[in-house]
Amino acid sequence: MVTFQKGLEALADPKNEPLKWLLGDALKSHATLAEGSHFLLEALAAEPRAGALIAWNAYIHLFRESLTNLDEAVAKATQDAKPGKNDSEDKLRSLIAEVMAVVHLRKLGYSAFRAIAPGSASSADFEALLGSQKTIIEVKNLREPQDIVRTVAVKHWKELTLSRPQKYNLRIALRHAHRGQLSSAAQKRLCMVLDQIPDIKADVIDEVLDGGVKIRIEKLNDATTFSPPEAQMFEALKKGGRPNGIVIVSAIKEEHLTIEVSEVQSLLLKAIRPIAGALDKFFGNTYTPDALNVIALRWEPPDFLYTPEMLSYVGEKVEGLFADFNLQLKPILFCDPEIPFDLLQRYR
Repeated sequence: MVTFQKGLEALADPKNEPLKWLLGDALKSHATLAEGSHFLLEALAAEPRAGALIAWNAYIHLFRESLTNLDEAVAKATQDAKPGKNDSEDKLRSLIAEVMAVVHLRKLGYSAFRAIAPGSASSADFEALLGSQKTIIEVKNLREPQDIVRTVAVKHWKELTLSRPQKYNLRIALRHAHRGQLSSAAQKRLCMVLDQIPDIKADVIDEVLDGGVKIRIEKLNDATTFSPPEAQMFEALKKGGRPNGIVIVSAIKEEHLTIEVSEVQSLLLKAIRPIAGALDKFFGNTYTPDALNVIALRWEPPDFLYTPEMLSYVGEKVEGLFADFNLQLKPILFCDPEIPFDLLQRYR
């Protein structure tokens, strides 16, 4: 709670003004309900300034510039980010997806964005103009898969450090070269290995998970020599107020540079589900025949190497599917937009 209070106090810093404007009230609620950790409040409290915090302020700056109704946007953000039990991170990710969607669509020529306040007849997220055409926009966040090495390990290690912080106050690196999903058996075994780390005397643990997935877990200390990327990851932990923790080091192989059909299929299926769930927002009681219906899908890729053309391809296929049934719906898939250098410098 000391860190949370420090994070709230940091909102008074002029460099955090965009974040305070949009999420100040929401973060006060999060500080009272969050259990154990809260990535955004911890980033606010971190010294020196965390990179994610710089980016969030810059994105919100661009978001605010694009809006025509600022008060309603804040009310919507406060409502959307209202915390429940252990869901603050999910709600904040969904909210930043909306911010990024506006930033991305603005680059594509959309303008005059209007946030749709809670309780309005239409339950979409925004209205905008594309030229002179009215546009209705719904935003969804396509979360990174929860069954890959990185997400399984990070989630389980977080649970361990929250339940037994003294025992798991370690600095470890998990190295692997696996691409794709883990089987249930592999996930279970990975978690079991992490459970046992403090009780294993060896500093290096090699394990082969179900499906032939090879991993290496190394216990690290101040004398360990890191490669530049690893050093940056551990420096990020320190900036977040956590000198110890887990980092995931993924090797890049030649096959990682090619797109597999299964990856395209996975993205298509991931996109179809939230699109189907949002159809009432476009074609329900508030259906407007002359409006352009846009569903903006922010994709959190499982690997930092990805092909932008794959996003366009999937979007075109989904759009064609709806066109076959005379339903006008334009999916726009995107990853985090680039931030102008001057804004990064402004909020650094």
